[in-house]
Amino acid sequence: MNKKNINKTDSVSCPEAIAVEKSGYMLKVSYEIKKDLRAQFISEVLEADILSLSKKEPQNIYYDMYIPVDSDTSIHLVELWPSEEAIDFHKKSKHYEILTSLKAKYDIKAEILKYNIDL
Repeated sequence: MNKKNINKTDSVSCPEAIAVEKSGYMLKVSYEIKKDLRAQFISEVLEADILSLSKKEPQNIYYDMYIPVDSDTSIHLVELWPSEEAIDFHKKSKHYEILTSLKAKYDIKAEILKYNIDL
């Protein structure tokens, strides 16, 4: 068998590969919540299965929640969607409605940054 070491600068040819140019959207959602309520909010989000249900949506590419190590009051969501239509579909889901009501219950301030990205 003929093996070749490949350096980072080498280009590799793969005849089966097809170049596909796609774009989509990355959402970075930042929540600010009172320090003593963050754990309770996260617990309710997990109980409602919001993360799992969002990840299972037909067009969802990525969806996850992060807790910054340098803040007691922040929560971040990172989402990847292939289209505006996919985002709109997500916003009409029952689990999104539950998340919206939880944000109101915990008086969460949200900031959403949307980026057009190449997928």
